[in-house]
Amino acid sequence: MKTLRSITPFLQAEKSIPVWLLGLCVLAFGSLSPWLGFYWDDWPLAWFIHVLGPEGFLGFAPQRPFSGVLYFLSSALLGTRPIAWQLYALVWRWVAAMLFWLLLRQLWPRRARMAVAGGILFALYPGFSQQSIALIYSLYFIYYSLFLASLVVMVKALKSVQQYWRLTAVGLLLSAAAMLSTEYFYGLELLRSLLVVVVILRLRENWRDSLVASFRYWLPYGLLVAGIFAWRFNVSSEVSYDINIFSNFAASPVESANYYTTTILTDVYEATLLAWGQVFNLADLGDFGARIFGLYTVVIILGVVLSGSVLWWQKNEKLEIKPDILNHVSPPLIALLALLIGGLSFWMTDLPLRLGYPWDRGFLPMAFGSVILMAWLLTQLLDWIRLPDILQIVLVSIVAGLSIGFQFETGTGYLRAWRTQSDLYQQLYWRAPNLARDTVVISAELKDLRFYTDNSLTGQLSWIYDPNYDPDTDSFSMPYFWNFVGEGWGSRLPEFKAEENFELDYRFFTFDGNTSRSIVVHNQPGQCLRVLNPAYDDLFPKLPEELLEPLAVSSPHEVIQTDGLAEWPTAQFGPEAEHEWCHPYQKADLARQMEDWKAVAEIGDEALGQYEPLHAAELVPFIIGYANLGDIEKAEALTLEAYAFKGDERMQPMLCAVWLDLANTNGDTFGEDIQRQLSCSP
Repeated sequence: MKTLRSITPFLQAEKSIPVWLLGLCVLAFGSLSPWLGFYWDDWPLAWFIHVLGPEGFLGFAPQRPFSGVLYFLSSALLGTRPIAWQLYALVWRWVAAMLFWLLLRQLWPRRARMAVAGGILFALYPGFSQQSIALIYSLYFIYYSLFLASLVVMVKALKSVQQYWRLTAVGLLLSAAAMLSTEYFYGLELLRSLLVVVVILRLRENWRDSLVASFRYWLPYGLLVAGIFAWRFNVSSEVSYDINIFSNFAASPVESANYYTTTILTDVYEATLLAWGQVFNLADLGDFGARIFGLYTVVIILGVVLSGSVLWWQKNEKLEIKPDILNHVSPPLIALLALLIGGLSFWMTDLPLRLGYPWDRGFLPMAFGSVILMAWLLTQLLDWIRLPDILQIVLVSIVAGLSIGFQFETGTGYLRAWRTQSDLYQQLYWRAPNLARDTVVISAELKDLRFYTDNSLTGQLSWIYDPNYDPDTDSFSMPYFWNFVGEGWGSRLPEFKAEENFELDYRFFTFDGNTSRSIVVHNQPGQCLRVLNPAYDDLFPKLPEELLEPLAVSSPHEVIQTDGLAEWPTAQFGPEAEHEWCHPYQKADLARQMEDWKAVAEIGDEALGQYEPLHAAELVPFIIGYANLGDIEKAEALTLEAYAFKGDERMQPMLCAVWLDLANTNGDTFGEDIQRQLSCSP
């Protein structure tokens, strides 16, 4: 009790606000971070760190030169452990929230509670749901922090005659660093002039003098922006997305005006009403069990309590006797303008903005305006209509607590995806202990895997099967590649004919492959991963049609090996999970491929009495193994079990193909009885 009394003055002081913000960030993003991993573009970058070292990022992105420096410094500090990057992303989101609070505090010094509410809501902004893609977005929050720090320093410079030039130099450097790292905040740079006007109008009485002075103070930043914009526009078509807005207006001005007006207003609506509204949809986390649901409830309650406490202690100073019109009007004005220009970089390149992965990254710059507007509505506007302080605090605290719940729920989606991804590679590692160099893994869409794209699975494949890869020794030749086929994936492979050579680019690397040096995998929710066998898996029930051509020319029997350099990357994926049915299935299928019938039978004797198969086809390796050992009775019993598996008779063509192949190997009369029962055609 004495300790609590001793720290209470600190907790009530304004200098404690960073601590409160950190607590809220930990609740929202830290609760699950030890169990999260790498996602989406995290994996290519993590693999680059692994094989190139941090220095590989120097010169990484010519159009964003300072981002390479930041990646170099960050990767040198953190290495390739997911937990380090998860915590790093949390820290930089917290830093950005602190800077946002400081900025609001300086812009509206008599609105302390609005500034605190803004810092809280910025830290928890639900319009951006990709915090867990930590290797990528930790850097974006560094960029955001550079931009916000440049605004904070600029405002300080405007209020300090003695240090104006020194602080302006720092502000210009920070602004340049942000713009040379990412184009995300280019639109918000156009807001800087209005912020200068707001500060100068508060310092001077005469409007005309204030506007002239504001232009003079903004000019160094304006020249910097113009120079970087011109340079960036010049290189954009060479190294990044094309800027389409000018050509669109030139081709059809009326249609373009309608299109961009509709797009901008729709995106503003999503960044504000929809983004904040989604926090009121409470989660259903029943499939995670009572522990996760209990933690979800606790973080919401703690978020409400923490937010309410800091807001209660941060009283607004008394307003001046005369009405401060600027103090009342400027927050919503700045918020609306920030919303209307925040997505400029995305609108100019016709990149879509949508809530949810992967397109809500465009709402990061729009969070600036959305948060100011929300903080103003919940504090200053309610103050105007004379609602009591406690109601303002309760409303902000509820929104904050529910936003924490939303971010926690989003984190559980990433937790589930990480478990699925780890399981996918673990099963592949069990089934293929080693792969021949230059093997391409081909799959259709992995329906139970989230937060990945067409190049998200290649890095970890090479990491597992060539852990000691040296790009200098191998002339930057990519050792392995994962390629998707099917509608919407844009396969980069040639027509699927046997022995067709092809070449694929992977950033700095080139993969030299051959259509026949491949394996085809199929992964359905609720089933084990399947490395497809060309002999009979073309008859697998509901096999995606796009896999048939690559399956016909694949050669798992040649490229899957039992010895080699493959190594499970425990530091990235964690230790192997507890072995259940899919482990003996994969080991048995490997033994079947190696024609080690005794090993297949031994695995079957132990596993079939202990586990239940997840799909009828998972009994096939054991059918083949027992049959080749001469245990026809057991092979036939498993065949009938597979045929009647959960009332699904679609296995008949595949089972017939298996027994016909066994007959070709062991004699025409081999398995005649079971073929008759299955109504197999010769």
